[in-house]
Amino acid sequence: MDPARRWVNPELGGGTLLDLGVYPLTLLHHLAGPTEEFEAIAHLGTTGVDLETMVISRHPGNVTASCISSFLADGTSEAVIGGSEGRLRLHARFHHPATMTFERRVDVAETIDTSHEGHGFRFEIAEVERCIRSGLVESPLRPHAATLALLSWMDAIRTRCDITHPKTLRRWVTVRVCPASGGQSLPSATPPSSEIRGGSGIRTHGTREGLTGFQDQRLRPLGHPSGRHGIRCGFGRDESDLVL
Repeated sequence: MDPARRWVNPELGGGTLLDLGVYPLTLLHHLAGPTEEFEAIAHLGTTGVDLETMVISRHPGNVTASCISSFLADGTSEAVIGGSEGRLRLHARFHHPATMTFERRVDVAETIDTSHEGHGFRFEIAEVERCIRSGLVESPLRPHAATLALLSWMDAIRTRCDITHPKTLRRWVTVRVCPASGGQSLPSATPPSSEIRGGSGIRTHGTREGLTGFQDQRLRPLGHPSGRHGIRCGFGRDESDLVL
């Protein structure tokens, strides 16, 4: 792989754990809860990032799991959830499968149609839109605390496997609310829980405590060029706009 490409470039957050491993680990964390113990191994490339990482873990209720992400092997991109009565197979790609099957031993007991239009991102977008219109700063399906817990676990996996990235990859997020009315930054004395009302009547509740764990937790009403509502999120060096 070309070392200048983002997949293996440590300056760009390269490596299979951050690029691919986040998907199975998110599913596992969502279904089984936080890890109680884990082991991890990784194959590091010449640039220092992981080309393949495997994690085995134990979760509450004596649930055990294994996850693998790889740039080297052609995997199935499936997820299998097994129990005493059978197993549920989420077919490729498991994070937005067209079908799932419930299997008992070697037999397929039921095929579940989960087909949908477009890409799987549409469901994330719909949930973000629903939360914004409902005045929520986080989704109850995947709250901030769950995301932070997952990222802490991934940091622990990187440490266990000696996977390092430059310290210039900052670990903070800024969230700015962009109402149509525009305006200046909120003063530093703004109460921890602030309500910012936009021009079209959509209300966005910003709770700084709700963003616990980030170094920069400011909420700012900013005029958006489109004149519409949106949220501008800065992840490290980058910023992107979500406009409704």
